[in-house]
Amino acid sequence: MDLAAFSYIVESCGLKGFSRLPRELQLVIQEYIPEHHVVFRYALSRALAKDLSMPRTRSSTTIPLNRISKWERGDTCIMSEPDLNLPIVRLSIDVHGLQKVERLACRPPFSSLRRYDLVFVVENESEFSNTTVQSTNGLLRLTLPVTNIPFATWDTPTPPGFSIPSDADPQCTQNLRLQTIDLEESTGITFFYSRGFLHYIHNHTRTAPRARFINPTIERPPFLACIYVPIPPQDKLVGFASQQIKAEIANLDQIAPLSFLFRFLLAGDVLVGFPFLHEFSLNEIPPAASLIYNSSMGSIIPPFTVFPKQADRNFMTIDGAEQHRVPVDPIYGGDFFSSAPLENVRKARVFYSNYTNYCSGILLYYENGSQRALGQCRVLIDNERSFAKPTHICFCNTKNRDYLFGSKPLWLVVEFRNSACNHTEDWTCSKMSGVETI
Repeated sequence: MDLAAFSYIVESCGLKGFSRLPRELQLVIQEYIPEHHVVFRYALSRALAKDLSMPRTRSSTTIPLNRISKWERGDTCIMSEPDLNLPIVRLSIDVHGLQKVERLACRPPFSSLRRYDLVFVVENESEFSNTTVQSTNGLLRLTLPVTNIPFATWDTPTPPGFSIPSDADPQCTQNLRLQTIDLEESTGITFFYSRGFLHYIHNHTRTAPRARFINPTIERPPFLACIYVPIPPQDKLVGFASQQIKAEIANLDQIAPLSFLFRFLLAGDVLVGFPFLHEFSLNEIPPAASLIYNSSMGSIIPPFTVFPKQADRNFMTIDGAEQHRVPVDPIYGGDFFSSAPLENVRKARVFYSNYTNYCSGILLYYENGSQRALGQCRVLIDNERSFAKPTHICFCNTKNRDYLFGSKPLWLVVEFRNSACNHTEDWTCSKMSGVETI
């Protein structure tokens, strides 16, 4: 962001005198603001409004999109020759709009390349037969026919072959923002829920290890819960399923979102969301596969799809009521539960909420290389403490009388020991056996 524009916005928000600070100090303050903060989005909107209000040196020209061979913002359009065999059109879009138009000889092979500053549309030129652009002063403005099914955007310039059904209702396919998770590069997935509804998904990688809620399309919802599913290198995700939970089961006023079940080769089944209460089909995940999900949450596209799909892959039907049902007590309302076995644990990481300093989650590492998460494990965000080769788990419920909202909820203190326990009688200490549920 331009520093002059940043100074104007900061002072407009009440921080008077910012423009009089040394430039070095201004840059330091600017770097502390997250990239997706509303200040940056406001600055981009203001810059765009200023640009649009500038007098144009040339009038706009309408051009069929499928006639453009090459264009990049600031340049003039290069028109395609009639006999040019480049049937694939790729659009690159950033926060300012259309950035680049390319023509390709074939659809590029799917790869693990991801972009966080751009989205892409990759379609056959026939899909753009009724699409035009308005060209003026090195800018292009895309114009879609009302009858067209909206194009899906991707986080990669090389998306898999994936198409929206031709008979789909356009009202149900708005804002399809498809993203990909390379299971060979992912170290885990965090699901952000609020009041029972899924709002955001973060894929943990070496370049993005922290899960922060940065969905620019909505405000940060209240009472945000983070459900972490670790994907260690020694384990493999071999299947997943989803299920719609009815409102009366979850004590909600409307239909709850889909819950998920992930099956790992070593860790077993991991539930995300509300319990599965009836039969479901488990989708097999082939080796070297990627998960595709729609980050707009709520269209006809399933929240997760596997690529590549196996032509002969099986769908196993499992009785969810018997295997994955957790008793739903009305006193808990829309709470989520997590469980994990306590045997053969080689290490435990206990996470302490930055807001309460009490236990918010536990991440267990097993001898066979698998991992299971309990509660809310905000990896690399909350404070944590590690315990090697624990033989006992000890916990104590305590009331926090200084809680900000005036109530006195129970907070949990958790410790692991690898020797005899000497806690007071208000602690509960047990050997590492059985299953722990939080």
